[in-house]
Amino acid sequence: ICLELGYVAGGSIAANHHISPIHPAYADIGPAPYDPTEARAIVEAAGLRGFEHELVTVDDEWQRNTGDAVAAQLRDAGLTVRRRILPGPDFWANWREFPFSATQWNHRPLDVQVLSLAYRSNAAWNESGFANEEFDTLLNEANRLSDPDR
Repeated sequence: ICLELGYVAGGSIAANHHISPIHPAYADIGPAPYDPTEARAIVEAAGLRGFEHELVTVDDEWQRNTGDAVAAQLRDAGLTVRRRILPGPDFWANWREFPFSATQWNHRPLDVQVLSLAYRSNAAWNESGFANEEFDTLLNEANRLSDPDR
């Protein structure tokens, strides 16, 4: 439904990772199954029932619509979600401060470029705050390789 609302039925269902099918490091793990019943059980087990999440998006058509669809799916899983939709200048002035937001990622020619921007410890666009020394070391090694099959 996110593709239908946000991308006017364009694109394909993602496997929830940043590596595109055109990249040598792509792993076809398939899309995550949509199972609200199982998700509700996980929410209960994690003690998150009743915790309110705020999902923040930009007020443009595709991000607003996609955010609304994601919020509906989270509600189906038993999570409480409050939506906040901001004008672009307000969103982008604070985008790294929101605990839960949706941003856009544009394609990069190399998979290591995407991973470096999104997941390297302390990278400027590391929205999730992911930090792992071993990952950074492996990413440094991957950046030095000229043979994509390695």
